[in-house]
Amino acid sequence: MAIVTNGRPTTGCSGRSAARPAAEPARWADETNMKTTLMVVIILLSSLGAGVAYADSDGYYCTGPGYLAYQFGFAAPPAGTHRLFVVRFGGASSIEAPIAFDLPQFQVHGILCTERMVRLAAYDAIYTVHLDETNRPLRYDMILWMDKQHTPAEFVGHSLNLGAWNRVADTLKTERLSLRSVAGGGQYLLEMKGTVVTSERCASTVTTRIVKTDRNGREVQELELFRGRGIRDCGGLLPPNTQMEPTRR
Repeated sequence: MAIVTNGRPTTGCSGRSAARPAAEPARWADETNMKTTLMVVIILLSSLGAGVAYADSDGYYCTGPGYLAYQFGFAAPPAGTHRLFVVRFGGASSIEAPIAFDLPQFQVHGILCTERMVRLAAYDAIYTVHLDETNRPLRYDMILWMDKQHTPAEFVGHSLNLGAWNRVADTLKTERLSLRSVAGGGQYLLEMKGTVVTSERCASTVTTRIVKTDRNGREVQELELFRGRGIRDCGGLLPPNTQMEPTRR
């Protein structure tokens, strides 16, 4: 049995929407102001401030034709906000501000992007977010998943993370994934960078952004999606003072 529920999409530029879970404003710059002024997209993680990200089910992402989708859930269920964010790129505005779409609170076990859908696997259900012809989220469907001992086969291996659990938090490297070519030369790239925190043992930060380059590889536009504390491997234990929410500054 499927249950259809209408979600509430909101643009990442509005005053009360959440474009990314970070302790400081997202940075959005184009070719004309890259070196001078960054267009600020203020992120409010909740009506009272930053919320705690829920366990290890946050920051998972996938890519589809002309868009990237990622999710964050703040505070443990049954309370708290869980949102899917859709960033569109390649149109007249190049990289557009994220659109936030409210979902029920659940732990994500996998995420898939297709031409007009974003599918998320929960412990006991599969959620499908439908997109319109411009890749804006419209509504979601939920279908119960009865085999709770196994993740649906189509989701196995589809748990890439752009937040605290990204592997760059441990490797301390910078990775770039090509998302799409730019007409006339250049690319849209997903960049994930891990940086060591020298003041704390086994600590790091993760910064993730979408970047547009020109035909010479020069950055002409960016949108920062995440900046926060990373999770490093410290012999199977989390390092002291590890936070499950983005670093406050």
